[in-house]
Amino acid sequence: MTTERPEPLRVEAIFDAVVDLGPEEASLRLDVECEGDAALRAAVERLLEHDRRADGDFLAPRPALLFEALGEHPVPAFPDAPPVAARIGRFSVVRKLGEGTMGVVYMGYDEMLDRRVAIKLLRPSVAGVGWLLREGQALGRLAHPNVVAIHEAFEHEGRVYLAMEFVEGFTLRAFLAERPRTFPEVLSLFLGAARGLAAVHDAGLVHRDFKPENVLVGKDGRPRIVDFGMAALAQRDGGTNGGGGRDAAPPSGRSVALDVSILPRGAIAGTPAFMAPEQLRGERATTASDQWSFCAALYHAAYGIPPYSLDGDFVALSRRVLAGAPEIPAQRGKAPAWLGPILLSGLAKDPAARFPSMHALLAAIEAHLPRDPELDRHGIRRELVALRVALLGVVIVASGLAFRRLVHAEVTLELVILINCAAFLMVLSIIALRWRKLSQNRMGRRAAAIVVGVEGVMLVHRLIAMRLGTPLDHVLVNDLVLLATVLGTLALTDRRKIALPAAIAMAGALLGLFLPSATSLIYVAAGSLVLLLLIADVVRER
Repeated sequence: MTTERPEPLRVEAIFDAVVDLGPEEASLRLDVECEGDAALRAAVERLLEHDRRADGDFLAPRPALLFEALGEHPVPAFPDAPPVAARIGRFSVVRKLGEGTMGVVYMGYDEMLDRRVAIKLLRPSVAGVGWLLREGQALGRLAHPNVVAIHEAFEHEGRVYLAMEFVEGFTLRAFLAERPRTFPEVLSLFLGAARGLAAVHDAGLVHRDFKPENVLVGKDGRPRIVDFGMAALAQRDGGTNGGGGRDAAPPSGRSVALDVSILPRGAIAGTPAFMAPEQLRGERATTASDQWSFCAALYHAAYGIPPYSLDGDFVALSRRVLAGAPEIPAQRGKAPAWLGPILLSGLAKDPAARFPSMHALLAAIEAHLPRDPELDRHGIRRELVALRVALLGVVIVASGLAFRRLVHAEVTLELVILINCAAFLMVLSIIALRWRKLSQNRMGRRAAAIVVGVEGVMLVHRLIAMRLGTPLDHVLVNDLVLLATVLGTLALTDRRKIALPAAIAMAGALLGLFLPSATSLIYVAAGSLVLLLLIADVVRER
């Protein structure tokens, strides 16, 4: 154990590696990185405490805080870094987001395209200035919605910069912890991240540190993979490592990206809780290693516990991971039974026993989605037909009243309301009889709520009309407007095919408005056609 004053750059490098980890994972990582150096660990822990109090400076520590954590007076940490001008390349600088050993990150503004960007500016004193350009060139090939977009990689006043997509949102870890999420929500986010990871592999890269903290969920709900600071080229078939480890220089003339690690020599690439067995053994990470990390993260999100206990230190965790495959917990919550075998395959100790690629893993998961009653509307097709037949029955009852009104003038709104109440009870009875099946599926629960809501609103509407003395013809026109509004909302948010029934209902309302003498016939024709189209929409699905 040593008590020498720790190197500031070493402190900041370890801080960058653990700042986004949870308490248990951070402690494990500090065990490895500090190697019993109490002064080094204490300095990093003080810096972490500063970061927690800062409440927002989450990218990296300020130099003044770094030296304060070391017990020194603040001094210019990087005297060779000149003040940044108001512009970097063609981008206006808005404010600094944070800084680290390698450079500074700014929020910028792209005036040409009217958008905010994140700008990573490398320090002039850092050796290997081509690293950031190679990162930009590699990531620039990834035109994928689930990978953070790279807009530009160039030089400004002799300093390399990288302009990338500015994402407002949360990390996947924070998003899942914000409130309880349903399994379909969790799986949807991880499937998006898996597609992004597959695109990274297709570009010839290995992320080497996939974890929920390295996935950003934007305000649009789309997950994006970020933080390629430890990424490396995937080893091609027939390729060699040149006899070196991850820090080995690339062969001359090879167009590569991210071969220069931003971590200090000897540091472990990855986060212990998500590191594959081969990474723990010190072997080169591959695309199969990323797959293991992804399955470990999905396992934790789906079951609420990690695949291996995080109790103890790094050595204990490594021993458990290297001992063999985990088991699916007996209490698996809302996760479906088919997910377990897929995750266990991805968590296999031998990389060759895992899926051949992320695409194969995705295909294995997606093959089960149509058969999952919670995720598939086909499983409740009969129930949806029954609900819409119930609505058609309501229309038929109303149609009979409308036809009767053409012959007998004594049909009153009170009688219509009485029939409406009977129809509402009929709908509730059908839902109650089918509820066991309907409640298993998100679409079924939503459809039942919509049907009850529409029928309830129509009943209230007619009660108000009776109270105000509204003529029956006006009530029927308003019913069509209400139906068109509900269907139009569904068409915009869920089912585009419902746009046609919505348009027919609105057209019927407009015809009834300009042809009041034919309102009853129009209501019968439009209402029946709308409900028949809705039933056909379900029956056509296979």
